[in-house]
Parts: sequence; C-alpha cells; structure tokens
Amino acid sequence: MAKRMFPDKELSAKAIKALMDARCLPSGPQQLDALKKAAQLRDAANSYHQLFSAEFAGPADHARS
Repeated sequence: MAKRMFPDKELSAKAIKALMDARCLPSGPQQLDALKKAAQLRDAANSYHQLFSAEFAGPADHARS
C-alpha cells in the first residue's frame, strides 16, 4: 500500500504565511481581505486535518478477511 501524503502541513504553513503577510499591511480594506483569506486557509487546514487524521477515523473493521 502506498503511503498517503496529506497537504495539511502545507495548508497550515500557507495560513501562517498569509496571516504574517496580512499583519504587515496597513489598516484598511486590503488588510481586512488578507486577514479573511488567512482565516479561510486556517479553517481549510483544520477541516482537512479532521477529515483525514487517523485520530478522527472510525473504528477499524476487523470483520474483513
């Protein structure tokens, strides 16, 4: 079975970078839009992690053999 690679770390890194970039902008509508984008990236990373994390996976099906 091939090892599955999930981009949740990449999404988290993008969210952090977007937040840092947004904080460097002067106050105003451009900064607000950048902060919204950073929040969306953070939410996407959290959702992706919850969907594909083994921690949240259902019980293993041992009935199949």
